[in-house]
Amino acid sequence: MDSSKNFFYLYSGLGGPLGFAYKEQLEGIDNSLGFRSSDCDLLDKNMTHDFFLKVQQNFPEKFITYVHLAAVSGGSHLSEKVPATLFVDNIQMAINSLNACQINGISRVILVLSTACYSPDINDPNESNLHMLPIKSSEYGYAYAKRMFEVLMRAYNKQYGMKISCVLVNGIIGANMNFNPEKSILPAALIKKFVDNKLNDSIIELWGDGTPIREYTSSKDLARAIKWCVLNQQSDTLLNIGNTSKISVQELAYLIADIIGIDRRRIKFTGQVSYGKQIQATNNAKFRALSNFLYSNITEAIKEAIESYTSTATVE
Repeated sequence: MDSSKNFFYLYSGLGGPLGFAYKEQLEGIDNSLGFRSSDCDLLDKNMTHDFFLKVQQNFPEKFITYVHLAAVSGGSHLSEKVPATLFVDNIQMAINSLNACQINGISRVILVLSTACYSPDINDPNESNLHMLPIKSSEYGYAYAKRMFEVLMRAYNKQYGMKISCVLVNGIIGANMNFNPEKSILPAALIKKFVDNKLNDSIIELWGDGTPIREYTSSKDLARAIKWCVLNQQSDTLLNIGNTSKISVQELAYLIADIIGIDRRRIKFTGQVSYGKQIQATNNAKFRALSNFLYSNITEAIKEAIESYTSTATVE
């Protein structure tokens, strides 16, 4: 960030894998501050305003940028249980953050969306068709909230002259993932299940038939991409910044098992219907053309996620 000496980097979601990786990207930069809900509860309007005001007062000479990484999210099972919470809380956090930015003169903002925003019926999910067709998956509460971030971007830019842009990320893999069974996404759930059963020889049952196709990106790659977007992305734009390499659920399970040292023959797919889309696919050509971005192999990200879990887990 040689061209950004006068910037101050403020970002939420420090407790998640993307916030954790973004902190690493900003390592060595004094003018940065990541925070988590225990530092500032973005669901509390007054607390959010006061927190952002304090940052602005402490660094009045800096051009403050804010990246909204905070999210209430989890796997498809959580989406099935609390769709209203996922919709309302994600919208409320974004609104409180944008209001605090607008009032305190923080104009440069990046809102982080999810590729879950795209309808599964779209053949080529790209930035031009975000709002086309309904969202039918179990993630509809979370996905519609994130889709509305694009509306918030345009509205705040037009009314208040802000410089907000949006990026869309897909499945995140890396250190500091959430391994809580109620809130984890598929890779984290697989890592936990395999590590917890490494020392026995029982069959490990997995839901579904392993055929659904997914896209996953290293948290470090996404952090680098966001770092680029802060300085280069135009306001009022959307960019798909995730790695679009495809992997089936079975291939992902086998890859994680191989790294952990689980015999693939122990893995049995039950064939029972699982939640979620059959295929998750996006088009990141626009971002790659602008940035010449190169993605890393997710194998290293999986290893980092496994190490993150094993460093805190008690394996029986």
